[in-house]
This record gives sequence, structure tokens and C-alpha cells, in this order.
Amino acid sequence: MLGQMSAGGCTLKVKKRGYFPLGEGHIILRQQFARKIEAVSLVDEGKVKRVRGWVTSAKVSPQLTTRVVDKVR
Repeated sequence: MLGQMSAGGCTLKVKKRGYFPLGEGHIILRQQFARKIEAVSLVDEGKVKRVRGWVTSAKVSPQLTTRVVDKVR
């Protein structure tokens, strides 16, 4: 499992990422039965202490990926 988010009785799990056009990505979205659907607000994320991760690309120039890494730093 790559990531999981839960808010307001709704759970989203990312099992596999994919790229356009034949992405083959896989996500699972679970929503409890509700008579009324309420909006989910993700406005207050808190302070960002550290950014970590991977940059991946497909069918683009390698310089584009390098440029993205430099901008994030």
C-alpha cells in the first residue's frame, strides 16, 4: 500500500500508482452509507516540517525530472 487518507467516514487507499495512458493504477475508496453527503475540508494541514519522496517520470526528458527535484529543494 502506498498511501492512505481518512476523513469524514471516507477512506482512500492508493495500492498502485500508474502513468497515462495505460496507467493500471489501483485505488480503493470506501464510504459509509449516508443519507446526506457532507463536504470534506482539508484546509488546516498544519506546518510542513520535512518534504521527502521520490520523483518519477515516464516518457519525458530526464532533465525535466532533475529540474523538478531542484525546485523542490
